[in-house]
Amino acid sequence: QRDYAIPESDRRLLGEKTIQSWYYAWRKGGIDALVPKTRVDRGQSRLAASVQEAILAAKRENPRRSINQIGRLLVAAGLVADESLSRSSVHRTPTSSVNVNTRVDFARQMKIDGRSDKDRQNCAHSTNLHSSYPSFS
Repeated sequence: QRDYAIPESDRRLLGEKTIQSWYYAWRKGGIDALVPKTRVDRGQSRLAASVQEAILAAKRENPRRSINQIGRLLVAAGLVADESLSRSSVHRTPTSSVNVNTRVDFARQMKIDGRSDKDRQNCAHSTNLHSSYPSFS
């Protein structure tokens, strides 16, 4: 590995194999061969639809459920084999359709509902929200 000044990058070290692959790509296809290509499977999940739906159902049922808990539920239900489901696969499963109240969403909803700062503080304490979050007044 050698130290390089790479424009528009924080990286400084490049391996020999990286430089070699760039060189041969350039020889084969010119400068166009060095342009990064988007992945064909970008945005696609390799998880079966039934597993994805089970993840979403588990989140809907209990939004505070951890990735590990969801994994254990799927194993117990027989949807996946033990140790075959990575944490990142569960984490990447799109949950935008699931109503998972984050602290910020909760505070925004309180403001939309027209509740006072005192109401927000009382609700925040009753739902164990972290007190260092900024006030949304």
